Amino acid sequence: MPWRFISASAGIVTLVIEGSRGEALALAIGDVGDLRLSDLPFPAIDLADLVPPLSHYRGNVSIRDEQDVIYISVHVSFLESATDSYSIAVCNRGFEQIRRAFKTLTEEGADGAESRCRFNDQWLCSTTYSLWLEKDNSHLSEFTIPVAQAFRQLATMRNRILAFICHASEDKNFVSRLVTFLDNNNVPIWYDLREIAVGQSIVARISDGLNAASHLIVVLSQASVTKSWVSKDLNAALMRQLSDDSVVVLPLRREPCEIPRMLIDLKYADCVVNEQAGFVEVIEAIQRSAHR
Repeated sequence: MPWRFISASAGIVTLVIEGSRGEALALAIGDVGDLRLSDLPFPAIDLADLVPPLSHYRGNVSIRDEQDVIYISVHVSFLESATDSYSIAVCNRGFEQIRRAFKTLTEEGADGAESRCRFNDQWLCSTTYSLWLEKDNSHLSEFTIPVAQAFRQLATMRNRILAFICHASEDKNFVSRLVTFLDNNNVPIWYDLREIAVGQSIVARISDGLNAASHLIVVLSQASVTKSWVSKDLNAALMRQLSDDSVVVLPLRREPCEIPRMLIDLKYADCVVNEQAGFVEVIEAIQRSAHR
């Protein structure tokens, strides 16, 4: 993006922000046109029509002129049932999808503040990104167009499916083919090479992914069955499966190897004889459990 940051922080804002004189201008995303950051017509602007109809998510962008800088907040929210035993995991899944859709914002320096509040039998979940931009001659659309694209991407995501791929680095070529297969079949995945950026905490991001995952695909190989961290990921998933049934563990055997004791009772998809057939087994297992 061509605009520059002065600073960025996270905070909770209301859906409508008024200017110093109580003036506000509501615009559809398509009406931003040639507005520039240095020449906003009102102290406060609210952008509407950001999320396609019937989307699981709701969102808005508020823009406020703060003399020498422009303050912008992006607010995203969704509702989930609070009556299911795995409702917290579904909320985590929704937050992870928001992080993925708005990855560009965080790469540019914005932090997201996440919150979850219960009202009767529903969770109200929300994320707010807050940031300040220099008031220069940049077009407002240079910011709003990528944000609108993120909202459209979010609207297409299947919130109840997120497959976490647990593997050893020695299996990266095999995993790359698996990832391509899952992508081609429109299965949302958590893959470490995509999800962990330079400077981010590896442990924290993996924890986020595991907490949000609906499925854990465990790639079994002679290398992976000896990795202690693979066992840790698997243990965490199995504990969730026992406590609230919120994650499905899918073993995938890449090559002849010893099956970990904790997986001995689970049928595994097998790629030893036919790799593509094993991949298809994984897809079918995900589709069968898509109601979770």
